[in-house]
Amino acid sequence: MNSIFTSYKYELKKLFVLRKGWMIILCLLLAQLAIALFVKPSQEYVFDKKLYAEYVEVYGGEYSEETAVSINEELQAADKIVNETDLSQITDVEQIEILSEQMILASMKRNALSALQSKYTELSKCEEYSPVLTYDLELNEYISRFGFNWASIVCMLIIIPILMLGDKNCGMEQILFPTSTGRKTIVCAKLLVGSTVSLFMTAVCSVLQFIIMAIRWDFGELNVPIQSVSGFGECKINGGVLTCMVICIAIQILSAASFVMLISILSSVLKKEPAVISAAVIIILIGNFIAEKYPSISMFFLSSAMSGICSIKTYSIMHLLILCSFLLFKTIVLSIVARYIACRKM
Repeated sequence: MNSIFTSYKYELKKLFVLRKGWMIILCLLLAQLAIALFVKPSQEYVFDKKLYAEYVEVYGGEYSEETAVSINEELQAADKIVNETDLSQITDVEQIEILSEQMILASMKRNALSALQSKYTELSKCEEYSPVLTYDLELNEYISRFGFNWASIVCMLIIIPILMLGDKNCGMEQILFPTSTGRKTIVCAKLLVGSTVSLFMTAVCSVLQFIIMAIRWDFGELNVPIQSVSGFGECKINGGVLTCMVICIAIQILSAASFVMLISILSSVLKKEPAVISAAVIIILIGNFIAEKYPSISMFFLSSAMSGICSIKTYSIMHLLILCSFLLFKTIVLSIVARYIACRKM
């Protein structure tokens, strides 16, 4: 145990001091912070967001049939003004200007109310979860932007090959691994360092996301049912938005351990950093493609666990239990394989 702990401290020192691993982590964190704070949301809407927010303020709250009828009546009224106003029959310039302004306002109201009606129709399909009509546009932008924790993924893709292949690249393998016991000790230390750094990076990035979210967007309360957010109407988890975010962050942290072991295996087999990175990216993309094409089996793919809250749009508690159990099983199996292959290849 003492020899593993000593090797662990030595590998940690090599990674951060000798190979400048701290600079990679710092650069990735700063890049994520800069993108989050300064890149404007790219999502565009066909309706006026301010007007939409005003209607949400009026009709907000738990779903009810009365509110659905009121929204439909106001939409029909705005639609009637747009369709029945005929400016070609009017010659008075001042009256034309007044009617034109009314038509423009009615058209804007119609667009905002149409979006609101679509949102309310979505809420009606999951009425058993007591969804709440809330202003969730900024929240959806956050989810689409930060669901996938890219900074921690890039960190693992760079750090783990450096950690696993650093001794080989500088010709230290024969000196550091003269015996079978020595190889096993150092391999275990490397895997522990890789897991520690990756789990730390994933956790820090997740906390950073919450801070950025609070600074950048005012998206309202997070204690509303997850079904209240657009796109999550089919989610079968009976919990709030914040609860689901915390669950998904925990799953992302858990998935980081599996991803570390996968990259370690690729490093031991391929021996070249560019090849390791390319192979890992291809595996992620293939898994993501299959998970999107077959949602019913998406919980068995690492990409789903790494996708954050977007991955649970159709999940139930049973799906989450299967996902977590399979992640634990996968991590244990991959760690055994990673340790075996690394010891054999050294």
